Amino acid sequence: MKSRLYLACLASVIMMGCSEREPPPDVEDTVFADQVKALEKGKSVEDTVEEQARKQREAIEAAEGGSSGDN
Repeated sequence: MKSRLYLACLASVIMMGCSEREPPPDVEDTVFADQVKALEKGKSVEDTVEEQARKQREAIEAAEGGSSGDN
C-alpha cells in the first residue's frame, strides 16, 4: 500500500518536472514595474552625474595647467 503511494507521488513529481512552464511575464506587467522604472531612472541620473563630474575634473586640470595632482 505504501509503495503504491510512493510510486504515485514519484510519478506525479516526474510528470510535473517534465511539463513545460510558461515564460515569466514582462516586468512591465508585474507589481515591480514602478520599482524597475525608478531603478532605471536612478541609473540614468548616475550616468549624468558621473559625466558632469568627469567634465569638471577635466576643466580643473586644464585650469591648473594639466597637472594630474600626483605628488
